[in-house]
This record gives sequence, C-alpha cells and structure tokens, in this order.
Amino acid sequence: MKTHNGYVYCIHCNITGDNYVGSTRNSIDIRMRSHKCKANKCQSKHILARGDYTVEVLEVVFDNDLIMREKYYMNNTEQTINKVRCGVTEEERKESARLHHIENNERINENLRNHRKYQQTWGDCIAKRHRDTPHNLLLIDTNIFD
Repeated sequence: MKTHNGYVYCIHCNITGDNYVGSTRNSIDIRMRSHKCKANKCQSKHILARGDYTVEVLEVVFDNDLIMREKYYMNNTEQTINKVRCGVTEEERKESARLHHIENNERINENLRNHRKYQQTWGDCIAKRHRDTPHNLLLIDTNIFD
C-alpha cells in the first residue's frame, strides 16, 4: 500500500471568491489549526477573518513533488491571494528581483540617500561606540543598583 507524502489544499472565500493554495505533510485539520492561530502571517488570515470559507483537498500527493504540485495549483487557480510563491527557481527569483528593482527604483534610491545621510550624521559615532564596546554588550555601571 502506497502512503501519501502530503496534501495540496485550497481555502476558498465564499464571500469574495479569493483562494489560498497551500500544502502540508500533516493532516488538513492540523494545518488549519495553524492557519487559525493568531501568529498566522500568511494571506489565509484574510479569508479566515471573513468567516465564510470552505477547505478543499485539491490533491493527495504520493511522491516527493508536494511543493511542485502546490506551485501548479497556485499558478492554475483563479484569484489566488498567496504572496509567497513556492518552488521558485533561481532564474525566477532573479527575474522577480530585477522587475521589483525596475518598478521601485526611485523609492530604493531615496532610501539609500536617506541611509547615507543618516550614516554621515550619526552612523560613524554609533559604529565607533559599538566597535569599542567589549563583546558588543552595553557597559552598565552596576553600582547604580545598590
């Protein structure tokens, strides 16, 4: 009997039609508990907050291609709200970074100018004090606690 390596699932918002596609090697119940956790930082929290959603298993995966199957469903499911894309190749990552830089060039340059301005006024002083502090710890006069 062949055992599965995981599930690819979809959380569908019945109000907006948004979809969150995910994968897990645990049971769907266990994975949904972590989606419902307050510490959840992924986009599924927006669907769950609306309260009207359905969870569907898209595929039971029997080999080690769980991430690639998740990527397939992310790319082929309409209205996916996933921000983090799984299974990204190095070429895709580089192209995405290049496009981000082109689209945000002015904002990036402004941040660099502000950073340099900050370093010129405060950075050298802070860097020297940090460098001269043993073990990078603050020196505290413990006599003040007596």
